[in-house]
Amino acid sequence: MLEDYFFTKNTKWLLRGALALVVALLIFHAGVVVGSHGGMRGRAEGGGPGGMLGFMPDRGFVENGHGAVGTIATMTLPTFTLQTRDGLTEQVETGSSTDVTGGITGTLGDLQSGQTVIIIGNPQTVGDQDDLDAHMIRILR
Repeated sequence: MLEDYFFTKNTKWLLRGALALVVALLIFHAGVVVGSHGGMRGRAEGGGPGGMLGFMPDRGFVENGHGAVGTIATMTLPTFTLQTRDGLTEQVETGSSTDVTGGITGTLGDLQSGQTVIIIGNPQTVGDQDDLDAHMIRILR
C-alpha cells in the first residue's frame, strides 16, 4: 500500500526532475570553480604566448603596446596629429613597417584628415614631446 503511494507515475517524474536539477547545478558549480581558478589562461602561463592556448594575449592587444583612438587632425607624413576622444592631441609617427587596414590600398596613402582611426604602437619621447610610434593603424571611416 505504501509502495503504491510513493511510486506513482507522477512521483517518479518528480524525483527524476529533481535529480536532473541537482546534476545540472553540480555541473554549473564545477564550471564556476574551474573558471575562477584561471581555466585555460592558467595552462598557457609560462608555457606559451598568451591565454586561450596562444589565441589571446595575456596583457592587452599588443604586448607592451599602447594605442589611441581619434580623428586625424593634420597630415604631414611620416607624422600626423591625432585628435583623441578626450579632446587631447597626440603626435603619431609612421614608418614603412606601419600596417594600415581599412583603406583601399592598405598603405599610408589611405590616411586623410578627418578620418577616425585606431592606432596601436609604442610611446616614444622626442625632445620634450611624447609621440606614438604607430605599428598598426585601422581606418574606421
